[in-house]
Amino acid sequence: MVVVAARETAAAGAAERPATPAAGVETRRYDTPQDMGLDQPTTRIVKRRMARTAADEQLVAAVLPFDLAAVPSPLEDFLGKSLLYRAAYAAAEAGAPRLLIVGQVPQAQQAQVFDEAQRGFQAGSGDAAGKSTVELLASDPTEGELGERGRVLVLDPSALHDPESVVRLAQTRGHQTNFAVGRCGDGLMVRTREGRIVEIGPRVENADGRLVGACSVPVESFGDLFKTAERAALERLGTAEELVGILYPRTFGQQFGTTETFVRAQDLFYDRLAAANSSEGVFDGLLARPVARVFTQRFLHSPRVTPALISVVAGILALIGAFCLANTNAIPRFPGLLGIVAGLFLIGSAVLDRVDGELARLRLDEDRNARYLDFGLDHLTHMLVLVALTWVADRQGDFRKGPLRDLMNDPPPAVTIGSFAVTGVIILALVLIWRGAPRPGPQPFLTRLGDLLAGSYGSRDFFYLFLIVAVAHVILPSAGFYGVFLLLSMALVNALWLVLLIMTVLSPRAQEG
Repeated sequence: MVVVAARETAAAGAAERPATPAAGVETRRYDTPQDMGLDQPTTRIVKRRMARTAADEQLVAAVLPFDLAAVPSPLEDFLGKSLLYRAAYAAAEAGAPRLLIVGQVPQAQQAQVFDEAQRGFQAGSGDAAGKSTVELLASDPTEGELGERGRVLVLDPSALHDPESVVRLAQTRGHQTNFAVGRCGDGLMVRTREGRIVEIGPRVENADGRLVGACSVPVESFGDLFKTAERAALERLGTAEELVGILYPRTFGQQFGTTETFVRAQDLFYDRLAAANSSEGVFDGLLARPVARVFTQRFLHSPRVTPALISVVAGILALIGAFCLANTNAIPRFPGLLGIVAGLFLIGSAVLDRVDGELARLRLDEDRNARYLDFGLDHLTHMLVLVALTWVADRQGDFRKGPLRDLMNDPPPAVTIGSFAVTGVIILALVLIWRGAPRPGPQPFLTRLGDLLAGSYGSRDFFYLFLIVAVAHVILPSAGFYGVFLLLSMALVNALWLVLLIMTVLSPRAQEG
């Protein structure tokens, strides 16, 4: 039951003419609280909420309030893809079954806007992938268009969205409106306490985050955000303790208000977008990153250059490198020179291996087949190098001279060590496939440590270390450096898969929440 103040009742009574009562029925009009038997009036509206069901928590649509006059425009290119494409892609990743673009789009540009949004929506891997469910609406969607139950994902198409954070935002539950809050960006500053937003403003003291242009809202509260001024709606929700801030430390979400901010953000977020969660070693970060960036930016807007094509070229360079290594002493006048050449080819392969991942992430073009191709080529490259090392170490007798002879009284054949090394790479690949990719959100300590160790194998520092060994071999050919490198590689790769296997058994992954 809703009880309103006396003046509201009186106003309503004055505005409405009562219907003629039926004969013999006594009617009375209550003009004051005392007439109704109430001692004190109240102006508070009390809502009795029913328990939410699975239908109330289901994501029914993603809404993009579209404004072509925004600065920058949603159609502006941001590192290879438009902001609209990225927003639609994030919505698809979150599993939105429909994408509603709301705004006055001129008829001449409707096809362009629709096609750009549909490409991004179909590129995602969520439940909406491959479905033509993009709609252009001139005005806010009604309850009839959204339905009476469920949740709606609202994304600002002029903001940069992190798909991973949007996915987690879409998984929120309850009566509250949940806003994505990031540490980096130009959105409205907020202060949170235990997850609840307690203060909103452009200059909030002790602000611990910024609204980054994405929220998950129950259908029944959607109209408040769209039909009321944004600031007023946020303040009302905050007062009612219905506004929750989901803080994502790793998000790169940002809202843009000027062209200068947009340009600056391209540099600010390049590495965060390109590198994402990929592993990076010491040498790889210092040397390969600037070189790879030149290639990535060169190929970013070349549709013929695909990540898969670059992966294949990287694999060919690695094959050439392994061939040069196997024939390192083929030039009698310069023994070991081809080993250095092999190291350079392998580093070139490592740089391109970084470029293909950067291109895929910047273009939002990662797919399962491409990941399997990259994963398989990485392990194949390591096996080729280990086979070539085994061949060279056996022909040079590295286990019968230098430090290895002093270390082992009866050194095993190089073929035996090489076989153990190659087998270790195969087993490690199987363990990594079984373990799966790292998941966002809190994970047990052993799981996080295991993810760190798994990423260390993906580091390309192995090839830089090999080049150092090749140079050392030219300087001291009798020291058996290739044999030492093979032995260490065999020990490390087998220790790695064994430790990862134990960690995965003892600490299975927590489910994504």
